[in-house]
Amino acid sequence: MHCDNPRLLRMVVSHRLNPYAACREDLHCLAAWVRSDPSAAPFEADYGYIMLRSAAARLGFTIRASTDGMRRHVDRFFMIGLLLMYTTTSDSTD
Repeated sequence: MHCDNPRLLRMVVSHRLNPYAACREDLHCLAAWVRSDPSAAPFEADYGYIMLRSAAARLGFTIRASTDGMRRHVDRFFMIGLLLMYTTTSDSTD
């Protein structure tokens, strides 16, 4: 999953939305689809890595500490790269 953070912020400010409630509702809809649609039968679980542990916990995800090792370092490097790609800078050289 990926959130378009600037768009989410605009929606929260302009519509006074609770982003946690909206995301929880989306996750409930996804779970209902997995339970009811035969094409979703192979789906067993969703897991991933997140840098915002407190947000994931508020959404109902189970948080587990990652194991030490090469995989953890590669995952951290990847997440930092994503942050760099999706973060805009206000310092531009025109």
